[in-house]
Order: sequence, then C-alpha cells, then structure tokens
Amino acid sequence: MYAWALRWLDAGRLLVPLQPGSKRIVRGYGPVVRVVTDPGEAHNWWGLRRCNIGLVTGYGVTVLDFDDCQPWREFCAQFPGVADTFTVRTRRGAHVYMAGQVTVAVPGAEVKYNSGLVVTCPSVVAGHSYQPVNSGAQILQVPQLLSLQSESLVVSPRSAMGAPAPIVKPDVARPGDDTVSRIKQALPLLDYAETLTKLTTRDGRFYHGLCPVHDETRPSFYVDTQRGLFGCYSCGKRGDVINLYAQVNHVRLSEAISRLAREVLR
Repeated sequence: MYAWALRWLDAGRLLVPLQPGSKRIVRGYGPVVRVVTDPGEAHNWWGLRRCNIGLVTGYGVTVLDFDDCQPWREFCAQFPGVADTFTVRTRRGAHVYMAGQVTVAVPGAEVKYNSGLVVTCPSVVAGHSYQPVNSGAQILQVPQLLSLQSESLVVSPRSAMGAPAPIVKPDVARPGDDTVSRIKQALPLLDYAETLTKLTTRDGRFYHGLCPVHDETRPSFYVDTQRGLFGCYSCGKRGDVINLYAQVNHVRLSEAISRLAREVLR
C-alpha cells in the first residue's frame, strides 16, 4: 500500500487516508480539508497502518467512475484508444483516469474532477482489491475535449513498484514545451494573479482572494505557489498562469500562449 502511495505522490497526486477496508475518510482529512503530499506522512497511513488510499481528482486529471462494466466497455468502443489510458477495476466497474477535464455527460459514469475523491489501487473494499488493468499505462489526454492544463504534469521517473509511474501524456495540440516553460519563467503565476485580485497568505505557499474569473463576494480563489497552480472552489476553474490568462481574457489556450509570447518573451 505504501509503495503505491509513493507512486501516486511521484505522479503529483494528492492523497487522503481512508478507513481500512472501507471508503470512509479518516477524520480530519478530505479533498478541501487536509491532504497527504509528504512521503513521511504517507508512511504513517500506508506504511504503518492498513488504511485505504483516496485520490483527489482535479489538478489536470479527471476520473470517470463507471459503476458497471458494460457502459465502460461502450465508452471505450466509442473513443478508440481510451482503453489504453490508466484504468482501475473496481468491484463492479472501473475508474478511467484521463488528463484534462471532461465537460460533457458520460452515460453510465460519474465525472469526478473538481476536488473529487476516488478509492484507488491497491485499496480493498468489501473484500475486493482495486487493481489497475495495466499498471504501466499512462494517463492519456481527454479525447476530443480541451484540457484546462496548458502544460502536462511532469513527474519523477522513480516508481516504487518497479514500473513507470502514471504520467500525463503531452497535449499534441499545444505549442512546444520550450515556449510554455519560458512564459512561466517570465511571468510567475502569483505575480500575474496579484495584478487581477488582492491576495493574502498565512503560510507563504497558499494565497487566497476573490476569484478574478467570476464575480463573487466571498473569497474562493487560491494560488498554490509551490505547484504553480490556481483554483477556485466556487466556479471550479483550475490551471497554471496560461490557463488563468486564457480564462480572464476569454481566449483559447493557443491564443493565450501566442499573446503571452509576444508580451513577455521580448
């Protein structure tokens, strides 16, 4: 269990401890309350104790929760290639992991994205062990849908299971990594966000304020300076500095990259 927890942390995922043998969240934890990101804390829950692993969705990854195998098979048939994405078999169906955000209803599945939570491998619930269909599979891009992330997640090559850690496959529709990386270096997310809204912080990592993407009176917007990501608990928008620019200016990611390249890469 601990080896898999490390593998998920390597892939940039946020984890939540679940009660042993169940889906119940350990008291004091939750997707928007407290999550596990540190290997030491992970060892406490999954190395020393027999807790199950809850994985927080969002941050560039959507999980389709199929309660039955038939709609899962139909979905795979409708979207050729999706069967190759990282998938976990549940007791009756499957969890299909994809990079980006699914913006349409999927028959037979619950779409989990904004701070959702799924039980992930190798948890055991009601005697059933959650296991991947292919432990070395990558998390592939959402088919024919636009992902919120302008740049794919880069993960450590280390894998505690001896197989490649789940990786978000690059979006082939976007400009090269060099342009995107240079924009991010030239325009830090926090600097740009502070030109749009007033932000405050208590720990120096997370900054909070009113969301610049939609009108609100109670702050629900945050910037995670460690991961270079923003999010809003109200409107559900998430991403990096390029995503934020695109949302605020109501343009596509490709246009946002082109504009920022002209404005900040002189």
